[in-house]
Amino acid sequence: MTTDKPPRPDLLGSEVHTSSVWILAAVLIAVWVISHLLSRRFLKTKPLKLAGFAVGTLLGAAAIWAFWQAVARHLVLETDWALWVCGLIGGFSIEVLVALYQLEKRIVKPGVGRWLLALRLVVAASVLIILVQPVFARKETRRIDRNVVVLLDDSASMQISDKDMPVAEKLALAAFEGIDVIKDRP
Repeated sequence: MTTDKPPRPDLLGSEVHTSSVWILAAVLIAVWVISHLLSRRFLKTKPLKLAGFAVGTLLGAAAIWAFWQAVARHLVLETDWALWVCGLIGGFSIEVLVALYQLEKRIVKPGVGRWLLALRLVVAASVLIILVQPVFARKETRRIDRNVVVLLDDSASMQISDKDMPVAEKLALAAFEGIDVIKDRP
């Protein structure tokens, strides 16, 4: 049972090839990173920095949206949120983290600042992954042949009586085996 309709209404259809979606995500992420490198160099005033923050948030939202579109080609995204909302949350949070890094560069050593930024970005990525809830789902059909082996020990050692067995257990065992030993006893 295959349908051309995507499981989520906000996913790109199957008419868009998977490699094209991955290329789109890579290009948008590259543009986002380049915009950060250029904004540090050219945006010096506060209004320009705010405009750069807004543009960076939109570029980040588009890049993360395209990334989730590409991931959805291989995994099932179980979130109830629209992917563009997840992208907007991710873009905004990463822009805030980069802005914090730019602010902290004056306060802490460069190595410590980069470690803080890296750790914060890992936490943000983890939260975004949790928000989208990717699930690896697949159907696997295979035939399993099962054999049942019954082993019956009819050796001479099985014919030896247990001398330590109490009389009540011997009688119960005889009754279980269908041996009527009690009828001749008083």
